[in-house]
Parts: sequence; C-alpha cells; structure tokens
Amino acid sequence: MTVLLFIVSVISIEEKSICMNDFLAFNYENDQTPVIKQFDCYLDLPNPIKVQGINNQALCYVNENFMYLTKDNHTFNRCGEYLQIVGAYQKQVYCMIAGYMNVFKEGVTETLDGRYISVNSRIYNQLSPKIIGKNSYACQFTFKYVYPDLGMNPTLVVVERKQNNNIIEIINCNQIMYQIRIYSKTIDEYFYANEDGKFEVPNYEGNYTVRVFSFYNNRLEIKNINLNQADSFEFDSRFPADKGGNCYYVVNNDVYSPDEKNESVYFFKWHILQPDYATNLVEMEKTPNGMIFEPTDIVNGKGFISIGYVYITEMMLDQDFTHVQFDIEMEDTTDFELILADLVYQTDYNGFTNTSFVFIDKDLKTKYYKTDKKVSITAYFKPNRKQFSNGGSIKFFVAKGSYVRLQNTTLFRSSLATNQYICDSTSFDCYGTECQITNDSYPQGTSIWSEHCRPACGVCREGFVCTTAGRCITEPNDNLRSGISKVFTLLFLVVILGV
Repeated sequence: MTVLLFIVSVISIEEKSICMNDFLAFNYENDQTPVIKQFDCYLDLPNPIKVQGINNQALCYVNENFMYLTKDNHTFNRCGEYLQIVGAYQKQVYCMIAGYMNVFKEGVTETLDGRYISVNSRIYNQLSPKIIGKNSYACQFTFKYVYPDLGMNPTLVVVERKQNNNIIEIINCNQIMYQIRIYSKTIDEYFYANEDGKFEVPNYEGNYTVRVFSFYNNRLEIKNINLNQADSFEFDSRFPADKGGNCYYVVNNDVYSPDEKNESVYFFKWHILQPDYATNLVEMEKTPNGMIFEPTDIVNGKGFISIGYVYITEMMLDQDFTHVQFDIEMEDTTDFELILADLVYQTDYNGFTNTSFVFIDKDLKTKYYKTDKKVSITAYFKPNRKQFSNGGSIKFFVAKGSYVRLQNTTLFRSSLATNQYICDSTSFDCYGTECQITNDSYPQGTSIWSEHCRPACGVCREGFVCTTAGRCITEPNDNLRSGISKVFTLLFLVVILGV
C-alpha cells in the first residue's frame, strides 16, 4: 500500500497573524457554568484515546453557533481543528476542537452570541490567574487557527460497518477534512462529510484509492485498499505544520470615547467608575457627549474627583500598554490640582466594591497639560513590572461646586502586541465563500472582512481565480482582452490618419 501527498495549496505564514479577541473561555468543570447541550466528535470511535487531543487532554469545545463552517454551499464541522489560545499569562496553549458545548451563565451567555469556548481546568488555569480572584468562572482570551505537527500521521478509522455502507472518520489530522473521493478503474465517486464530521461511503468491492480533501483544498491519498480489509488505515504522510506567529493577549484600548461602540457584553468592555475619598465606588453610565463628574467630597475647601477604569478579566497593564491618557474639559482649569494616578487589580467578578480591589501601584508617574478649559492627564506604566492588573484611577482637585466632563480615555499599546492583526469573530468562518481573498483577487464583488482579517478558505482549482467576493470564477483571458484592446487602438489610429 502506498500513500501519496499532494499539496494543492500552501497555508501561508504571514508576517503578522490573524488573532481574534472577542471570545470568552469557560471552565466546564466549574459548576457555576453548567453545560446545557453537548456534542462530542469522537464519542463513537472504538478507541477514542487514540485521538491525540484526547490523549493529551488538550480539548476545547466551541459553542454550537461556531461549530460549523460553510464553503461551496456545504456545511462542515470543526472536529479536529486546532486553536492556539493565549490569556493573561501570555502562555501559548494548544487545544483541539472536540465538539460543541453550550453552557449557561445568567447575564453573560445571553449576550455572547456563542462567542466562547469551554475547556477543562488544566487549560483554563493556563489562561487566567485564579489564585486571588473570587467568583472567577470565565476569562477573555485571544486565539487563532493553527496547524501543528502532531507527531503522527492521520488515520482513517472505520467507525461502523453497515450492510451496504461504511461510516468512516479521519483522526489526527491538522486540517479539517471535508470531502473524500473513492476511485478505481470502475469507480469514481465524491462524498462530502456529514454534519457530525464522519463520511458514509458505499461498501465497494475490490481495491481502490481513497483521496481525502482538506478544507484548504490539500489532499492525501491511500492507494490499493478496501475498507473491509482492516478497521483503520494510517497514512504514511501528513500535511505540513504551520504555526505562524504567536498571538498576544490584548483587549480594547479605547477605554472611553464619545463615539465608541456600545458593547453590551459585561466582560468585553471597560467600566468607568467614580470612587469617593473613602474609595466607595459608583459605576458611571457612558454617555455619547462626554461623561459628567462632580466632586464627591470637599477636602480643605477643594472639590475632590476621582475617575476610575476597570476591565473585568485580567491583564498586565504594565506589559500590554505604555500609558493611559485622560482628556477632560471644565469651565475653568485655574484650581485644577492633580493628586495621583494608581493601578489596581480587581479580584471579584460579581461587583465593584472597595474590597474587591488590590492596589498594585498607588503613585504612577504622571504629567498633565492644561489650557483655559481643557486638561490632558497621562499616567505611565512600568514595563519592567510583570504583575496582574486590570484597572486604575486618577485623583484630582477642582474648584468647589464645579464639574468636569470626561471626553476621552485611551490606552496606548506596547510593542509586544504589534506583531498581529486584531480581528473579531467574523474571521472564524468563511461564510459560504469558496477561496482565500487576497489583495491580488480578481475585482468582482465585496466581502465582510477588512484587509487583514480575511480567514483562510482554500484556493481555487486550476483554471479558476478567486474574486474579491471569495468566489471561484473561470480565469479571465487577459491576453485576449489585451489583444482586442490593441486591435481597437490600431483601428482608431487608422481612422484618424485616414481623416
């Protein structure tokens, strides 16, 4: 038996990776997030432990909404696809999609639209620090597709034998398999994967070649076999590995702006707080024309104002960002007096109280610039500090009886997060397109993705090109069009000269 490897397309290693960051990770072993519906890709296998991801306990489950991909008007599931995920620890973790898992957390999962994965405690604890935190059942993370070398070749497994058909499944492959061709001198048939990731093929007589196609149009072949000869068939070759560049865990750097998107997910937005002089907290409502802050206390005849900001899940502000800037307006800046800027770590997900924060730094380096009616305050983080934090505040005095209007609060990213494209959940599916859209695609139609967030959706077969809408069309004959253009130009000159 011989096995041939055909590479139709090569998954490119870009200088920057497409990294998605609008997903949460739940610990499915935590009773705070019960599982309400589940599908396991490999439950029917005779020996599931032979699946590398199961053997390594490196499993992740997506929500049912993200379990399926669409391509060429066919739907396939993600069984066996690998993700590279990274959380606040900035530790790269690999997991294999082993099915879908719908979990429920009141007030959280209803607004996520399925943008989450579920993992076991071993993986979850590598994403987020949970030693200090309370009520910590979820964390945000950044991830991308990855095609690792699994250290073994793919295997074709016969899952079930029927009277006229065989149910087969491909395991330990670093690409999603979506189509099979079985052919010989007397047979030539194609079969798409079922919704559960398995293939149902007729029980043919005699030997034949099995060619499998990946979602990215790469191919493997097993020659001269019959599925009745054995219960499994291991390939002698495998697809090349491609890990690309690592993703860096990042969150939105727009803490507040008048025109910011109104993010409804509790975990995906910056919360603006107003602490009083005794650090009692009130969460402020973000308003489109600036946020009004009035003094909470009078101290030595001056009005005390503090503006706080916090993100629910953890990060290392000192590592992820260089500084934070507040732009404030007021009627008169004469009595403005900056007190300090601090850095905190919120340790309780369930609410904002003065006992739910730990101070990381009570006196950040600051500077400010003011005009008659505006003040711009900058607080600088310490890049040498590697300690978890997810918020902070500025404190200042103004004239008694006055108020200020917060216009913008912006975090400035460090260089650690610049080697990636920050994309969202729309890059997690091909949405029915047929091929990879690039800057060289044939100009015909549009797509939903920005230039740097286009997912890998394979290539067109020979003689076809990919359009800017992600469709494969017959390759236009540019030489013919060029020749016709030259003929018209020549005729035009003849007419002009003749006149």
